[in-house]
Amino acid sequence: MIQTGREGSLVLSKNDYLIAGSISGFVSRAIAQPLDVVKIRFQLQVEPISASDSSKYHGFAQAIRCINKEEGAFAFWKGHIPAQLQAVTFSAIQFLSFEILISCFIRFGQRNGSRGDPRSTLNCSKTLEAFTCGCVAGSIAAGVTQPLDVLRTRFIAQGEPKLYT
Repeated sequence: MIQTGREGSLVLSKNDYLIAGSISGFVSRAIAQPLDVVKIRFQLQVEPISASDSSKYHGFAQAIRCINKEEGAFAFWKGHIPAQLQAVTFSAIQFLSFEILISCFIRFGQRNGSRGDPRSTLNCSKTLEAFTCGCVAGSIAAGVTQPLDVLRTRFIAQGEPKLYT
């Protein structure tokens, strides 16, 4: 059920924030997964990145062709399940944490004579409050989802034969 606040603004429940965060995480991860695989392959490459034959990957397009030729198109989706779980969980926790923290700032501000939502104005102190809430929310989400990030990286990094299935 859609609710509106005093000024006619949309009021969302905690579940709405969880769902919105989950959807945004799902979509962004689905789009970024192939690029993430290429990025991690470059990060794990021991040889310096150069046009010489000493390095396996020496350019973005060449890396895509090489991965596709050697491992097939599915290689770009290695580690996608833990990455998707991480992205959905991270975004859901971050969205919800941010809204809870902002609500706490609003309640605290109202007790101390301040009015308004830190998201609704460009007032410097309110911008700092929103920035702080965003940093803390992101830190909470990163801490909770760190084990999924480790799994994602291990799945992407493994070659043949597979160590992890």
